[in-house]
Amino acid sequence: MSLWRVVVSLVLLAILSGCKHQVEASPGDRSPEFQRRVASCREDCPPLDFELWLTSWDCLSNCKYLVMREITEERIAGGKEVLQYHGKWPFVRILGMQEPASVLFSLANLVAHVVCLKRFLGGTSPNTRLRFMWVVYSLVALNTWLWSAVYHTRDFPVTEKLDYFSATFSVGFATFCAAVRVFSLGWRQARILLAVMLLLFVRHCWFLTFDHFDYGYNLVATIAVGLTGNIFWLIWYARNRGSPYGWKLILATLYLFGFMLLEVGDFPPLFDLLDAHAIWHASTVPWALLWNSFVIDDTNYQDESRTKNT
Repeated sequence: MSLWRVVVSLVLLAILSGCKHQVEASPGDRSPEFQRRVASCREDCPPLDFELWLTSWDCLSNCKYLVMREITEERIAGGKEVLQYHGKWPFVRILGMQEPASVLFSLANLVAHVVCLKRFLGGTSPNTRLRFMWVVYSLVALNTWLWSAVYHTRDFPVTEKLDYFSATFSVGFATFCAAVRVFSLGWRQARILLAVMLLLFVRHCWFLTFDHFDYGYNLVATIAVGLTGNIFWLIWYARNRGSPYGWKLILATLYLFGFMLLEVGDFPPLFDLLDAHAIWHASTVPWALLWNSFVIDDTNYQDESRTKNT
């Protein structure tokens, strides 16, 4: 029971911190000084380099960035706290990327999932029952990290939605995979469950797109679905305590929720690049490799058990 309490406590902390982050105003961009300097900059727009043009910066967005960095450097020199602008820390821009560290780590996760997919295909039998499901799981993860990299490169309403919705779908599909595996669902049951989840996902996206993009609701919904999947896997562990590879599941669960605490203790970016969210993205790279190892072991165990029973 202690493990369940740890998991639930970490999730509640993540929910509370996430909701707080989304509803707090950004004092930087709302300050009169920031707005005055941006207005002055727009009267004589600085020229845009090729990489800025390529990543869709314009006069206004470039002026906001330049003023943000100018004020931030002044505040640091004066020993004052670093402010957020439009809900984000004032990162240094590299090659037109707004959050270069998060872009780098998103791409690292994408590469990690490519490696995981190759390892899964090479380390399991082509005839395994759940092979197709886990392949789709990998493809969904690749899509998620692709849009994460795009969003952190340039934050637009469309890239934001693609990032958020892809992440939500990835968490939902992971929970679907957990239900299929843990409760040994047949294909008919799995198709019904998948259809229900897709309908809920479409409803979720429709509400956020055409009604109101409620960050707190999106965060709570995504974490609730993810928590459900983790509860399913803990049920699997309770049934398979003697499993020689079960420790990988527990380690992956504790590791993932442990690093979620980074989102609780957010801090100004180190070297103007590395904040808690970027470190969170970095932490999921080794997690993906660990989780993939568990999935391969579990898939091979299922094949061995089916072979013994035939």
